Amino acid sequence: MKKYHLLSVLCLSLAVALLFSCKKTNQPENALADSTKQDALTSAAIYYVATNGNNGSTTPTNINTPWQTIQHALDNAPSGSIIEIRGGTYYGKVFARRRLNGTAAAPTIIRSRAGETAVLDANNTGFLWDAIFTIGADATSSAQCQYIQLQRLKLQNGYWFGVLINSYCNNIVVDGCSTFNTRASGVFCERSSYITVKYNKIEKACQAPSPRVNGIGSQECISISNSHHFYVHNNEVFNVTALGEGGEGIDAKNNSHTGEINSNNIHDLARGGIYVDAYASEAYNIKIYSNSIKRTMHGILVAAEENGYTHDIHIYNNLSYLNSEMGFILLDFGGGLIKNLFVENNTFYKNGTNARTGTGFSNWGGDIVLYASDPANANLNVRNNICYNSGTAYDFSIKIDQPGVTTVSNNFTFGHKAIGPLANYPIGNTADPLLIDAAAENFRLQAGSPARNAGYNNSWLTTKDFDHKTRTLPVDIGAFEY
Repeated sequence: MKKYHLLSVLCLSLAVALLFSCKKTNQPENALADSTKQDALTSAAIYYVATNGNNGSTTPTNINTPWQTIQHALDNAPSGSIIEIRGGTYYGKVFARRRLNGTAAAPTIIRSRAGETAVLDANNTGFLWDAIFTIGADATSSAQCQYIQLQRLKLQNGYWFGVLINSYCNNIVVDGCSTFNTRASGVFCERSSYITVKYNKIEKACQAPSPRVNGIGSQECISISNSHHFYVHNNEVFNVTALGEGGEGIDAKNNSHTGEINSNNIHDLARGGIYVDAYASEAYNIKIYSNSIKRTMHGILVAAEENGYTHDIHIYNNLSYLNSEMGFILLDFGGGLIKNLFVENNTFYKNGTNARTGTGFSNWGGDIVLYASDPANANLNVRNNICYNSGTAYDFSIKIDQPGVTTVSNNFTFGHKAIGPLANYPIGNTADPLLIDAAAENFRLQAGSPARNAGYNNSWLTTKDFDHKTRTLPVDIGAFEY
């Protein structure tokens, strides 16, 4: 009997191990390229900082004799080391310069000590384009920082940015940090590559008053500008109530390309949730998936302002709901060109909450709208989406301005309402998709949902759903596979 009992225990242990090995991590689909994989070796030297420390300490690797200021540690710790900051508030701004550059095997890490929180407070003093924590160029150094990671830091009261990744940096990670009350972006990255921004909380960013400060807008809560190979995932971006000159949740813009924005929780913003814009250049090869976006103005926006060219943008498996105007909007201004746009397998719910009330930006409201007019636009696709709406201010489920270059198929538009000139816009399947409990924000499908096995085969776009669950053919419609 003991033999069989031991066998049962071993089998149970194996089953438990397999269960935990399959736990969802919400990593980017291109996770091998995510620079978060470059964790420091446990053998890296740790240099300590504490508010009651002494910058004259000659043994800062002893937790009992730490340095006192973060900047002193950044100026003196060797590359590839760990700078561990004890809990407390540290006033002023700091700069990580090229001398700190780590390697793929041994990145330099600046972090709060586990179980403690190091707070960097800039007292709302500074100037345009500076930051509480700058990685890269400043007035006294060149840029090209690489293999540097920020972990578990809290940055607050910044005159402009919280974190600035500035000019030709690469392999930079901002992980598990929080920013609060910054006049511009919580995290701003420009002209850099292989950038990871993950598991951060960005609250009350972009607080600069409107109109623009000296002609400069407050950017976006997380801004990726003129950068490539970026991975923005598992962040919470919220609580921006002021309608200023900026303030969208996450933006990839101005020659940004080859990146992923996924698994972010974006809510309660006066402006849009996620924005992709070429501006006067290009934006391309960007994936936006498995994000939850609610109570913003427009959930997801795509544009090519100032005659830019936006192409190969993949938007799928997102939840966009309770937004005041649009769930998704393709903006048509600035004379730009749009090609190869895919809006597929998303779930939209009760968007247009403020439409036609006179309080919104466009005074229209609905789930999906493509304002596109350039005759050179091509290959715009709206497929496999659920549009679920019954709001009194709701104008349309799907509005398409260029049907000749737009494919619209396999969509559910339950509660569709067409008003006046909107009556001829695409409707789709108006049956109830039978969501489990939409009012409680559970948008998964019931067993008897007519959206099951009813989708267009877009397995080339994704083989996963919102929960990163494997989809099977024929795919279900909406963000969730049953």
